[in-house]
Amino acid sequence: MNAKGISVADNPATRVEQADYRISDATAFKSVAVTIIVYVSLCATALYFSTTFVYVLFAAILGYVLQFFFNALHYCTHDTFVTSKRMNYLLGVLFGCITVMNFALYKPYHMQHHGHLFTDKDPEPTDREITSKLQYAYEMLAPLFFVDNWVQSLKTMRRTDIPNIFGRPAPYLSAEDRQRVVWNNGILLAWVCFIALLTFKLGSVVFWFYWLPLLTSLSLANFVILPEHYQTDQDRPIKSYDNSRTIKSGPLTRFFMVGLNYHAEHHLYPGVPYHNLPDINKRIGANVKYTHDSYLAFHWALVKSLPWRASGAPPALRLT
Repeated sequence: MNAKGISVADNPATRVEQADYRISDATAFKSVAVTIIVYVSLCATALYFSTTFVYVLFAAILGYVLQFFFNALHYCTHDTFVTSKRMNYLLGVLFGCITVMNFALYKPYHMQHHGHLFTDKDPEPTDREITSKLQYAYEMLAPLFFVDNWVQSLKTMRRTDIPNIFGRPAPYLSAEDRQRVVWNNGILLAWVCFIALLTFKLGSVVFWFYWLPLLTSLSLANFVILPEHYQTDQDRPIKSYDNSRTIKSGPLTRFFMVGLNYHAEHHLYPGVPYHNLPDINKRIGANVKYTHDSYLAFHWALVKSLPWRASGAPPALRLT
């Protein structure tokens, strides 16, 4: 429903056209190629200057670039990154290796999130509350989202019904899903061993250009994930203008976030590929209840509203 109680599904003005669901393989693969070129170019530039300061600076920038693969992986779960369902799965596993995430587990996990948003069956802690600046710092720095994926993927090798580290229910896994999770664990283990061998052979260069950017990227993911549903309306239908947040970010952020800043639009129409979400936003964006002008604006508003230490319920987040 929107703010006036009108269901999105029953409002013809908000329905998308068939053309909005068309996936462009060329756009997807071009985006991957651009990201790889940018990443390699940044590594080459850092090597040219070859100072610790430059390495640290570029590790942060490379972490920002690595966000592309995590967010592209997200669209692979919806089979909307490329047209082929099988290629989406293979790319999801590949991007999962780069970001050290078990894609085979994340796919049913994320589908359950979409189908059960803000209910007891939602595996994501979308209803969590931040009550202090200290808690905020911890939530932003600790890669809990990824740690949960690692722990849950290992638990799945024993049984499938163990709650995750957030105390949320584990996603439902079929026997085939469980086999895929175990298989994906083996792929990830081989990848980590390969990178560890490279680190042993090449030394610090792998640390500066992969491990540190990866750690930075895992923390940056928190920066992107938190605004998606934080303090939005939990009592709305699954598809609603009011239970997800859209961020009006710049072109670089939109590119490396792979359009996930249009999160309200994505939850309304999860079958629409990322490259068509800006057009959807132009049509229905004015109806979205929760928006911010940038990720920095959201986080700045949140941090300003928090005390240093917890003192009861968290203050309401101002929208401006």
